[in-house]
This record gives sequence, C-alpha cells and structure tokens, in this order.
Amino acid sequence: MKLNIQFTVLYILIFIVFVSCDDSRVYYMDRENGNDKNSGLNPKEAWASFSNVNQTKFLPGEKILLHGGQVFQGNIYLKNICGTATDSVFISSYGTGRATIESGNAEAFIADSCCFLSIRNINFKGSGRENGNTTSGLIINKGHDIIVDGADVSGFQQSGVEIIDAQNIKITHIHALENGSAGISTGKTYYEPFMLLSKNIYIGHCVVENNPGNPTILDNHSGSGIIVSGADGVLVEYCLAKNNGWDQPWAGNGPIGIWAFHANNVVIQNCISHSNKSNPNGWDGGGFDLDGGVTNSVLQYNLSYNNVGPGYGLYQYWGAAPWENNIIRYNISVNDGLENDSCALHLWNGQPDKPTFKNAEIYNNLFISDFGRAVDYKSGDVPGIIYRNNIFMSAQEPIMGEHKQSVFDNNLYWRFGNKSVDFNEDIAGIFADPKIKLPTPLQMKIENPAKLNELDYFQPFSGSPCLGSGKPVKNNGGFDFFGNPVPGNIETLNLGVCNKADN
Repeated sequence: MKLNIQFTVLYILIFIVFVSCDDSRVYYMDRENGNDKNSGLNPKEAWASFSNVNQTKFLPGEKILLHGGQVFQGNIYLKNICGTATDSVFISSYGTGRATIESGNAEAFIADSCCFLSIRNINFKGSGRENGNTTSGLIINKGHDIIVDGADVSGFQQSGVEIIDAQNIKITHIHALENGSAGISTGKTYYEPFMLLSKNIYIGHCVVENNPGNPTILDNHSGSGIIVSGADGVLVEYCLAKNNGWDQPWAGNGPIGIWAFHANNVVIQNCISHSNKSNPNGWDGGGFDLDGGVTNSVLQYNLSYNNVGPGYGLYQYWGAAPWENNIIRYNISVNDGLENDSCALHLWNGQPDKPTFKNAEIYNNLFISDFGRAVDYKSGDVPGIIYRNNIFMSAQEPIMGEHKQSVFDNNLYWRFGNKSVDFNEDIAGIFADPKIKLPTPLQMKIENPAKLNELDYFQPFSGSPCLGSGKPVKNNGGFDFFGNPVPGNIETLNLGVCNKADN
C-alpha cells in the first residue's frame, strides 16, 4: 500500500510538471502603456517595442500579441523560430482592430528559416515606394509551414508579401496595395540550373490593387498584382487584381495582373483581373499570363476585362526553360488589349528558333473583343496548340498571325456586325451568332471572385448554336465556369463556358 501511494504521488508530480511545461506563454505588446523592462506576460506587463521580440527564442505554442488599433514603429525579425505541426508560434493582434507595424524604409516582418508560424490580423506599412523604402513588406525566407492571414500591406518598393525558397506556405485575405514591384510574389528565380525551390504555395482570397511599379527598375517589368516564379505546386484562387502597373518606368516588357513564369504545376482559378496597365510606351499590362518556363499548369474559371494588354498571355521569353503541357479552359475575356495587341489571347514566342514553346490545350473559353481580335500570334508559330469548343467574338478577324502548327477543332466564330470571317481550312468551324447573354459596359464592374459562378451573363439563350455542339475533352476538370457538371456525352456538351441546357 505504501509503495502504491508513492507511485501515485510520483505520477501526480510528473503530471504537474508536464502540465506546467505545456502551459505556453503569451507575450503582449502595448506601445502606449508598455515598457520593455516588463515581463510581457500579461497585458499590464506588456512590452512597448520589438526589441524583446527580436531577441526572444519563442517555443512551440507561444504567442506574441500586439495591441489592436495601435501603430508600432520598427519591425519584427524572427530567425530559426519554429513551432510544431500541432503548436505553431502565433503572432496576431488582441483587443479591438488590427495592430499596424510601420517600418519606414525597412521590411516590416521577416521570417527567416522559420517553421510552423501563424501570422494573423496585423497590418504592415512602409514609407512608400517613392519615399525611401527599398524593401518588401513581409518576407518569408527559407521556411516552411507558415500561414499569413488578414493583413493590409502597403508602401513597399518591392513586393507587399514575398516568399523566397519556402515550402508549405498559405497566404490568405491579404490586401496588397501601393507597392512597387508586386502585391504578392513567390520570390527568387534561379536560372542555372533551373531550380524550383518554393513548393506547395497557396494564395487565396486576396486583393492586389494599385501596385503601380518600382521607380528604380529601369530595365525590366514592375507593377504586377501576383507573380508566381521559382515554384513547384502553387494554387492561386479567388483573388482580385486591378489597376496595377500604371507607373512602370520601363518602356518594354510590362506587368500583368496575375501570372506565372519559371514554375511547374501552377493552378490559377476563380480569379478576376481587370483594368491593369503598363508603361504607355511599353508592352503587356494584361489580365493573366503563363510565361517563360511554365509547365503542367492550368488557367481556369477566370474573368479578365478592360486591361490595357491581352486578357490571357502565353509567352516564352529568350533563355527561359521549356514551356509546355499547359491548359487554358473555362475562362472569359471581355474587351482586353485596350492599348496593347488588341486581343483576348496573345501568343508570343521570344525564341522561335528553339523548340521550347509547345503543347497547350485551350478549350471552352469565351473570348470577346468588340474592337480587336480573339487570338493573336506574334513572333513565330507555336506547335501543339489545340483549340476546341471555344467561342471567339471579335470585331476584326478572329485569328491573326502565323498558326499553321495549331489545331482549331469545333470552335464558334462571330464577327460583330455580322461581318464575314476569312475561313481557312485550318480554322474551320461554326460561323454564327452564339446568342449568349452579354453585360453592358456599365455592368462590367465585377469584383467578387467568390461569386463568379453566380453571374447572370455569358450563358447561352434558348436556340443558341452553342447548345449541344461541343466535343468531349478528356480530363476536362469536371465543371464549367458556373460550377455545372461537364459530362462526356457529346449530345449535352456546349461550346463556351456554360454547360447548362438553355436559359
């Protein structure tokens, strides 16, 4: 009996020690009432600045909480801070509203070689892309399993949020505005060898707007919304990119709303990109783009409209890794290319003497231009491009440029004003008014990506020649732009982005 009592007491002591060790600490920051000599372990003992934060080795499950509604000067720099899969290190605001970190000319938050962090509900503000800031706002460098959710990021000359050589990163509900190079980017690109060091990146439910351009970049593009590069396995969805790139200083290749280059297995879906711009004497300024070195990637269920450049770009620049095996399906472009290239879909081959740009399936898209072309090839033909079940509505000839190595199968062509189409054998298809419901220019103010499938436009009326005229496509994604199932039965498959029977 005595032995059992001893074991019971020992068990209780071990349990107490275990519970005490598991009682993770919470550190508080209060700029107005805190003091760096305090313990930081309760709101009345809060720290005032980031000095203690940047010197503390935080443990799994511990929290750093900033007083909501307050503005903190300086920046947070965490190096080799790691939580666990079940107990992340948590950084957020407490009380009412979000805290704001104003970092002046420096970065606001750097997570260097960290893992299992959760950064939520904090705003980050720099001094401005033209007022002394030369950095990105929030940088995740060589870490893994990090979440950033709920932040306004503005006033940085580089990117609002930048991910460099990191894995398993989730970026959500970010409002990136008034930054220089980009709103959100996946960071570095390594060309020799062609390495993709960022992996498994999710960017969702973000707004990237009014990121004008980097005034110090005079020989390359700047001012994009979201850029994916140097990455393998990226999903971008339910994001809005608008009015970016209007102050790019470089009069050459330009920014894009949402795009990828030098990347593999990228999916960009359910996004809206509109009113993006470029240098008045430059190029691009379009909605979406799969650019040099992109492989095995998909653009689907996106809406592009009123961009200075083309709605969708398929580009291969000189020196890029191979571009191949990509899919563009169930997308819509309305009156893109307002100043550059005047088309919905633009293909440009920057190295036509090399077979590094090839093979894409382009099906069940709706491309509309009441002043330009549907598709335009520039600087050389591209082999292995297959068009099927698309609707091309244009003021000019729907397909322009050299396209002998492309296949045009079962598409519908319509020129506004019932003008004839100069059919060649290689683009033979249906010439008819598609009879679909189109919005007026005043109705083209669509900005909620989460409700794209609820739109009342772009669907066929009863009697449309699009109804039941489609050809089956293997591995077609299973759903149309509106979320309707896409069967393999040719009798019930439509042309364009809507597979409902009729309206």
